[in-house]
Formats: sequence, structure tokens, C-alpha cells
Amino acid sequence: MIADMGRTILLGSKLPKSFWTHAFMWAAYTNNMLPNLHTGQKTPTEILFKIKPQLDWMRIFGETAFIHVPQENCRKLDDRTVKENVVMHLPNSKGWLFYIPDQAKFVSSAWATFPESSSSIKTLVCPATYTASKGAINFLLNKLTLGYFYAEHMVEAQDIAFSCIANKFLLPPKPYTEAMKRPHRMVWQQSINQEMEKMKNHTVFEIGPLPANTKPTGGGWVFVKKVASSVKILQLYQW
Repeated sequence: MIADMGRTILLGSKLPKSFWTHAFMWAAYTNNMLPNLHTGQKTPTEILFKIKPQLDWMRIFGETAFIHVPQENCRKLDDRTVKENVVMHLPNSKGWLFYIPDQAKFVSSAWATFPESSSSIKTLVCPATYTASKGAINFLLNKLTLGYFYAEHMVEAQDIAFSCIANKFLLPPKPYTEAMKRPHRMVWQQSINQEMEKMKNHTVFEIGPLPANTKPTGGGWVFVKKVASSVKILQLYQW
């Protein structure tokens, strides 16, 4: 049964035959999420682990997905997404393993958008004996139009989500632009202003035109978060 499922989904994915191991693992994963004659009304996953399977993470093997590239990792005209194919569910966390055809490499991520146009389910034809009424839930769902990943509001939402994740794990921001997207941006800016005022009072620098035949020196802010014994986050800065 697993072998038949594996061959079928590999054929439907249009991926090379070298992905047969991923296809068979996908088939086994899917089979464990479905009830059968031996398990009755429960799934194998529910019997083994005493938990109901989470079907919201189920996808089609080889389905096209777009993974967001954080704004800090790309230039102004660079692509904001990477086109990939999903080939495996991550075993120890929510998310998937993706294959990037253009780069011939694998990446894992829990943040991905699966465009409706990439789903092979759209090619299925409903039986002629079934006609959904206009008030039926299936009819209403099929009439919904999903947004596209490249829409500007979707890109902005992905940027905010990425910043929230980085802040959740207490990762200090690197460039100034990233610090200004954090929830504590006003505290960052206040400390920067204080440091600038101190340097101005001590005549560390003077603002003026750049002399001829000279080049400006590089500089920037280094953001550091220090956690004290009282679990209070101390935010330090260095020029």
C-alpha cells in the first residue's frame, strides 16, 4: 500500500525519480494520518501517540511554494520570495522540507505560501451526478478568491512576522533599520539620542561639509541585549 501511494504521488508531482525516498516517506506520513480498516474510527497517529493529527499542515507532495526572503537579507531589487517544491514534513517541528530547483538544494521552513494555482486538485473534475447548490458550503468555498503572495500587503505582513519571531527569541537587531522595526524601537532610539548628545557635548565630532580629497569613514550602531539576574533586559549600545 505504501509503495503504491509513493509511486502515485511521485508520478503526480512531476519531480525526478531520485525523489522516491521522499515520496515514500510522504506516503507513510499521510497513511498514519488517515483511519483504516484495522484502526477503525481512529488514525494510527492517534492510537500510538494519543493525540489527534493536525491536518492543517497537510500538503500535496511536490506542491509549489514561495518562501519569504527577509528584507534585511535582500537588496532593493532582489526577489522577495524563493520558488520551491515541498517534499517532506519536518519530523520534530511544524514545517516542511523544500527543494529549490534553481539552486539544487534543500531548505526547511515553517513560513511558506502555497498559491492556489499550484495545487493539482484544481484539475480534478467533479462527477456529473453531483451539483452543488448556490447555498452549499462547497459552492461558496469554491467561489472564494485567495490573495497572491506577491501582493504588497502580504509582503509587509511577512516582514512583520519575521521581526516578531526574531524579537521573541531575543536576537539583537543588526542594522539600524531592523532595530526601528522592533517593539522597543523607541527605547533604542532614545539611547542613541543620548549617546549622540554625549559625544556632541564632549566635542567628539562636528557636523560639517566633507573636506576635499577625503573619504568618509564607516560607522554604525552595535545593538546588544544583556539579561540580568533579575531577568530584566538591559539594552546597551556602542558606537
